[in-house]
Amino acid sequence: TIVSNMRRGLISFLLAASVLTSADLNPSDTARVVEEGKNHNELYSQLRYLTKQIGPRVTGSPQLVAADEWAMRAMRNYGFSNVHLEQWGVVPVGFWRGPNSKARIVSPIESPIVFSTNNWTAGTNGPIQGSAMFQPKTVEEVKGLGGKLKSAWILMPTRVGMGGPRPSAPTDVDTALDAAGIAGRIYSTGGDLVWSHGNYTGIDPKKLPNKVLVSLRGKDFESISAHLRVGKPVMLEFNVDNRFTHSQPVFNVVGEVPGTDLKDEVVVIGGHFDSWNSPGSEGAADNGTGSMIALEAARIIKTTGVAHRRTLRVILYSGEEEGLLGSRGYVQTHKAELDKIVGVLNDDEGTNAETGFTMLRGAESMLAPLPPLVNAAFPKMPIAIRYGDRLPGGGGSDHASFVAGGIPAISWGKANGPVSYGYIWHTQNDTLENVSREGLIQSSTCSALTLYLLLNVDARLPRPARRSETAN
Repeated sequence: TIVSNMRRGLISFLLAASVLTSADLNPSDTARVVEEGKNHNELYSQLRYLTKQIGPRVTGSPQLVAADEWAMRAMRNYGFSNVHLEQWGVVPVGFWRGPNSKARIVSPIESPIVFSTNNWTAGTNGPIQGSAMFQPKTVEEVKGLGGKLKSAWILMPTRVGMGGPRPSAPTDVDTALDAAGIAGRIYSTGGDLVWSHGNYTGIDPKKLPNKVLVSLRGKDFESISAHLRVGKPVMLEFNVDNRFTHSQPVFNVVGEVPGTDLKDEVVVIGGHFDSWNSPGSEGAADNGTGSMIALEAARIIKTTGVAHRRTLRVILYSGEEEGLLGSRGYVQTHKAELDKIVGVLNDDEGTNAETGFTMLRGAESMLAPLPPLVNAAFPKMPIAIRYGDRLPGGGGSDHASFVAGGIPAISWGKANGPVSYGYIWHTQNDTLENVSREGLIQSSTCSALTLYLLLNVDARLPRPARRSETAN
C-alpha cells in the first residue's frame, strides 16, 4: 500500500509538471528535485549537528564562530564554489552563556527553577545562595534589614516580557540595595515561558554591567512569593553563567553554485544563522531551521545536477536578532551590484511547512507554475502566492534589508501547526525536539523548487522601489 501510494503521488506530480505552460522548466528536472528533497533530505541531520554539537549562536559568541566554520565546511563538502566569510561589522564586547546556568529553590522545598537573563548582562561568577525577599519600598526599610540583605535575591514587583528586565536610572532604593550587597533582582514573566534578548550597543568594555537581572517563570516566582507571604523563609541558589569576551569581527557565510548563460545574475537564498540562548535553548527553530532550509535547498539543486542559468548564492546572516545587521551590511557592501540580484528567498518563521508568500503584481504568469509543482508533491501542505502593490518589508527579518534595497525578496509564511511558533520564539523551548521533520522536508523541497524556477525563467521579478536610506 505504501509503495502504491508513493507511485500514485509521483504520477500526480509528473502529470502536474507536464501541463505547465512555462517552457523554461523541465519536468524531469523538477521531478528529480522533488525526489531528492522528499526521499534523500539531509536537513534534519545537519540541524541536529548545529543544535546538539554547537548549540545557540549569539552574535559575537564563540558558538557563532564555530557555526560559521562548520557551515563553510558543509558548503565545500557539497561542492559549492566561492565559499567565504564576509565581515559586516565588529562586536565591541563579545558574550556567551556558559554550560553551568542553573537555579533552584534550596528550601523550604528543593525544586529547580526555570529562568533566563538578557545577553550582555552580568553573571554570578559561580553559584550564589541567598534569601528571597520582596523589594523594600523605602531606603529606611532597606536600612532596617541591615545584614539580612547580603547576597539576598530581591523579588521585583514588575513583570517583564520578551525584552526582559532592562537597566534604568537607579532609584534611591536601588542604590541602597546595591550598597547592601544583594545578589541580584528577580522578575516574573507571568507565564511558562522565559525569554532571551539583549544588545551590546552602549556597553563600555572597560566598565561592564555588574547587576544580575533574572527573569523567572511565572509559577516559580509565584511559588517563592507564596512562601514569603505566609512568613516562610526561602533560600534560593542561582548560577548565572554569563561570560563577556573580547571584541570580535562578525560575518555572513556565503557560498555559490554557478549558473550558465545568465551566471552574472544571482538568486539568493538565506536565513539568519544567529540565535538567542535562554538556558536550555539550542537555536533550533529560530533560526536554525531557516538557515538549514537554505543550505538544504541549495544542496538539492547542486546534488541533482539540474540545469540552472543563473548563479545560486547561499547567505547565512548573523546580527539579525540585534536589528538585521548582517543582511543590512550585505546590502550596503554590495550596493553597486544589487541590480544583478533577481530575487531573494528568506525563511524565518519556524519549523512548520511553508505556505506561500507575497509578490508584486506583474509576476503572476512567471510564478504560475510554482504552486502546482509544490502542491502536487505535498498535497497536504499546499502553498499559495498573493500579489499586491507592496512587498512585506517591515523589518521582521532579513528579507526587509533587500526589499529596502530595491530587490524582490520572498518572506515565506508558515503553517500554524504542528509546532506553535510562540512556544519556541526566543524561549527555553527552542530545541531540536520541538521541530517538525515533515515541515522541514516540505520547506526545503518547496524552496528548492522555487529556486529552480527563479534560476531558469527568462523573466525577472518586478522590483520594489529602493528606499533612500538603504541606497545612500
